[in-house]
Amino acid sequence: TFSRVCLYLQGLANFAATQADKVLYLKVCCTLYLQYKMYPMALRVAFKLNDVKEVAKVFEKCEDRLVQKQMAFMISRRKFNHDFEDDDELKEIASGESLSKHFISLARELDVLEPKLPEQIYKSHLEEKRSTAVLDSAKQNLASSFVNAFVNAGFCKDELMTINDSKWVYKNKEMGMMSTVGSLGALLLWGIDEGLTQIDKYQWSTDPHLKAGALLAFGLVTSGVKNECDPAWALLGEQLEAEDPLLRLASVVGLGYAYAGSCREDLLENLTPMIVDTACTIECSAMAAV
Repeated sequence: TFSRVCLYLQGLANFAATQADKVLYLKVCCTLYLQYKMYPMALRVAFKLNDVKEVAKVFEKCEDRLVQKQMAFMISRRKFNHDFEDDDELKEIASGESLSKHFISLARELDVLEPKLPEQIYKSHLEEKRSTAVLDSAKQNLASSFVNAFVNAGFCKDELMTINDSKWVYKNKEMGMMSTVGSLGALLLWGIDEGLTQIDKYQWSTDPHLKAGALLAFGLVTSGVKNECDPAWALLGEQLEAEDPLLRLASVVGLGYAYAGSCREDLLENLTPMIVDTACTIECSAMAAV
């Protein structure tokens, strides 16, 4: 019945009169889970407390290696900062660097790895042919770019952008080009090693829209992944001082994608001044605030 008691305490914590009462209920709940060796459940409660010491206590109490790995994946999913000291295996799991490999492995097992074209999602061949107004081809292509990115997200391959000598990006205009290049980040999601290489060619383009798109893609591809080299900051940080407002805006949004929920105070030090800087555009200041 202890599990029911714990569920009751967690529900009670949601309606606690004060923050101190809420913390008390959750700590009692966490202690009970630890006492009965329900370590993953204890970790979930520690996350609710947002307490580094409680999280560390859960890992100290747990001796089952498989359960430790499970909790490391939970740490990764939550983007919680925990020091695994010299345990490289758990550190790698929590960093999210193996996330792309596991995702593709699952997709292969489910037999859904084959890239899909936007037309397969639209199922336009099933529509009744009627005389309709001709749509702007650039807008159609932009819509296809978004659909393509969403339906093939994380698979690291598609039939529009990642194929050899792809010219798809040039079938769009200005902001559409930026969004299309940015969609590469979704297609290559979490695959840092391969992803950064494929995106890099757009970074050196003379067209500011392509370059801005590359900055967005850098942020997306590294979203939720921790790496000792910190590639997102290395690639995007310097662009915060760019003269072109579009590049500054793209770098701010890219950093948001890459470090959302990471509690990186050093990034705040670089973004906070942009909120009050009158030299920044309103869009840039707004995104920095977000």
